[in-house]
Amino acid sequence: MFYVGYVKNMKLTDAEISYFSHNAQTRNQDIAVKFYAESNRLVPLEDGVSQTQIYVARIKTFAKDVIESRVDTYIEVCKKYNKFPDGEDVHSFVTESKPYVLRKIELFQDYLKNPFGENIHKSVADAIERSLDAGLQKIFTDGLRPLHSFYLEGKVEEEGLGQDVENPIIKEADDKVVGSPIYNIAGDFVGGDQTKAGDNLGGTQISQVAV
Repeated sequence: MFYVGYVKNMKLTDAEISYFSHNAQTRNQDIAVKFYAESNRLVPLEDGVSQTQIYVARIKTFAKDVIESRVDTYIEVCKKYNKFPDGEDVHSFVTESKPYVLRKIELFQDYLKNPFGENIHKSVADAIERSLDAGLQKIFTDGLRPLHSFYLEGKVEEEGLGQDVENPIIKEADDKVVGSPIYNIAGDFVGGDQTKAGDNLGGTQISQVAV
């Protein structure tokens, strides 16, 4: 549904982008503080669950919280200034957001270097890292979906479709829409073998590396 008074797919100004960046960074810092506080807290282990598995799960939650917060903040700023973003703005957003999620793999790499950490065989560690990398790529793509729908909503209105007409493109956005600036870019980032976590782990048993 189009919001009354919205400018259709109009580029954000430098001041508006700066406002978004400030708010997004503030929220990101709050999320990071929560992650590190939880990471320093020991929790009782259940049977079959290791500290490594718990830490990997926290990394995924960290990444998910960050991309969802960035997308929510971006959409909030667009609504504040009564705009839908144009393709160039979306392109820039996705490009800038990529490292906020995919570089979380470095947290696990640093974890492995901790001399007081859990002793993990290299083949198992490598398998966990590959699984985590695939998981982060999926978190990144899934996290963009609300912005994808918001962008397409503006395109629908720009093309003059009625407000009460259900838009099949928006409905399809939960999968993938060819031509979307989000999915074209995200596809470049996460393209290639989308192996599910735990598959093709070089002979390592899935139960050993479940994350």
